[in-house]
Amino acid sequence: MHRKELSKKLIVLDIDGTLIDRNQKMSEKVRYAIAKARQEGNVVCICSGRCHSQVPEEMKEGIFDGIISAAGAAVTWKEKLIAAEYLTEEQIGFLMDELEKANSICVYEAYDGIYMKKSHKDTLLACLEGAPEKAIFRNVKELSEKKINEKELSRKESGEKESGNMVYPENIHKVSFYMSDQKKEYWKALLQEKGFEVSAFSQPGPLGNCGEICKSSYDKGYALKLLADYLNWDIKDTIAIGDSENDISMLKAAGVGIAMGNALDEVKVHADEVTEPVDKDGVYTAFVRHGIIPAVD
Repeated sequence: MHRKELSKKLIVLDIDGTLIDRNQKMSEKVRYAIAKARQEGNVVCICSGRCHSQVPEEMKEGIFDGIISAAGAAVTWKEKLIAAEYLTEEQIGFLMDELEKANSICVYEAYDGIYMKKSHKDTLLACLEGAPEKAIFRNVKELSEKKINEKELSRKESGEKESGNMVYPENIHKVSFYMSDQKKEYWKALLQEKGFEVSAFSQPGPLGNCGEICKSSYDKGYALKLLADYLNWDIKDTIAIGDSENDISMLKAAGVGIAMGNALDEVKVHADEVTEPVDKDGVYTAFVRHGIIPAVD
């Protein structure tokens, strides 16, 4: 079948629920679609809620042209970090206090790693025992709970900051929370005036009320526009594909926003179209539909 010739596209793809399924697997057809699209002169990038260190290593090894991570708070092009936004010391202290009050399990996500209290880590991994989702928490670094008078290094020398007796890295983009006593409506109301964006996501079983908190100034849509500007790429020639609440901004910002078939209804209403679900090669199907790649048997 003859494919209509189109201008080259800047394509951004979410990871979880878009590129990979619940078993953390990417299908061969989706791999083909990405490789063929780049071969044909398109630019294909990740745009994920995961921080950079949580992106699978295989996805950093030349499969993609760039990586937008931490729900838009970090933009990497050809292994070069071109933009990043971090939470301030005041904001992190506030989040630590408020999330603790709600008995939340917290993950502090920095560019170079994810950090948790040991007690939180043990609880979360116990809940995820035997689940594929556990893999992304495999290399969690523990937040140090040293008393201030035991710290000899200055913040500048150690590259760490303090909040009470908690020591944490400087480059935290966002905080994810699990098993909170409070639902997303509570967090959205509380944090709106503090300049945060709260995105809720559902998890199976005992993980309860979950979400991610980041600065509202940096979301996936803003990051897509920033990357397009950096590449001098017309935003009309961009395609975004995703399935989660934090994908809405990029679906709205892109020239064409495509929701996965497995996306929530509240995500689909913001998309220009809906493709097949992740377990039926939705990314591949969308690429073929738009003439980006030829179909394969």
